[in-house]
Amino acid sequence: MLEPSMWVEAQKKEKVYWVNVKDSREESVPRESLLRFCKLLKLLERAEVKKDYVVTLDIGSGPNCGIFNVLRQGSLKIAIDPLFGYFSFGYPSDVERIKGVAESLPIRSNCVSATFSINMLDHTKAPEIVVSESSRVQNNDGILGLMVQVVSAKMKAINSLFHHYRISKNIGLQLHKMPRFMLKIVLGAFRILGLIFNEDVYAIFEDGFLHPHYLTSKDVFWLLSSCGFSPLFYKIVCDDKSTKKADLYVILENNRTKSYDFETS
Repeated sequence: MLEPSMWVEAQKKEKVYWVNVKDSREESVPRESLLRFCKLLKLLERAEVKKDYVVTLDIGSGPNCGIFNVLRQGSLKIAIDPLFGYFSFGYPSDVERIKGVAESLPIRSNCVSATFSINMLDHTKAPEIVVSESSRVQNNDGILGLMVQVVSAKMKAINSLFHHYRISKNIGLQLHKMPRFMLKIVLGAFRILGLIFNEDVYAIFEDGFLHPHYLTSKDVFWLLSSCGFSPLFYKIVCDDKSTKKADLYVILENNRTKSYDFETS
């Protein structure tokens, strides 16, 4: 599980993101998020699963109720996010908003027809507990629609190395307090390490404060399968070449074994 203070730091960064969204955009749903919602729902159509959802859940929806700005299915729509109450975004009137964290969903077991999680898993304290909770609340033939950013094994190793609690606390969280000469030394060291690893080490280090977990696609599938989810379809999309991250979209079903298709673009 993530060191608690690191998750708090990630939540601070998340709040800054939503402040910027509110201040710089007329729409309450960023265009990048809308594109991700549509890609996931398109993959859901390919899976040809049932559409008569009774209870639909978006975990980590953000203060604007996430996918429910696009998705209309569900007699009862529930959005859960720890940032509810901090921002006053417009949101669909038929959505029940609950302030909470994904590691402890305030929902009884075996009652959710479809669960969605978009760009949330790598922001959490404990992804393995989040996936387990997602499985717990779903009924036996429930559907999980997941989108998570994934990285290479090398990027994960760099992130893990530099986000050891002591390094993050003593260097990362103190950069803005360092004397100029010390800051130059630290940044110079990051540049040298970048040449050694052939990666933007400092960018990975900084990004780790917003995304506490760097997950590979294998990590994600292992987490899902260990909690009883069977993939129906998945797709890996790499739209932003600058970050070297990719978006992994997966449609899964509880307690059902079925072969899945692979597609990249």
